Amino acid sequence: MSRASAAASEPRSVGLLARVFPPAPPLPGRRDPLAEFRYAGPLRPVVEGLYLLARNPLAWVAPGVLWALTRVPDPRSILGLVASLVSFAALIGAGWFGWQRPSLFGAAAAILGMLLIVVAVTVLTALQQVPLNALVPPETGAAEIAVAGAVYIALYGLIGLLSGWYGGYLRRRQAQVGAQRQASARRR
Repeated sequence: MSRASAAASEPRSVGLLARVFPPAPPLPGRRDPLAEFRYAGPLRPVVEGLYLLARNPLAWVAPGVLWALTRVPDPRSILGLVASLVSFAALIGAGWFGWQRPSLFGAAAAILGMLLIVVAVTVLTALQQVPLNALVPPETGAAEIAVAGAVYIALYGLIGLLSGWYGGYLRRRQAQVGAQRQASARRR
């Protein structure tokens, strides 16, 4: 027996994450979202992700806009608390509806939402002619503001990635449970 076939026949160890969240099967009745994708170049993962986002923009644009809108209320109010819950539901929903790559859709929604907030703040301060030092301490430089913005985009991108993954996981798990119920109902 060759080394490759021996390695293939050995059971793979299952990590803690796979034990807590066992892999769910693909959604039944859905065709391969990459069936028509033909790019084979060196940036295939990046182009593949952009292809999927372009094919289903509503799954990440609508949650991204909703997420940005939920950042408006004061987080210390009851409305802010509800908005916070809605913001996470929007990112989970991006993963639910972006079943092709839930993590990608959740991250794209969060990053879009953060970029919308940055644009809105920039436009509003320009229209109202508010000086930048009215929003941040005077000793803060433009480079520090840019770094802080990049950190926020990365942080919320990570939160979106995890939330989207969870939404996709829930959808696949629900489909699996539904298929098991149908199979058990047919056996009766």
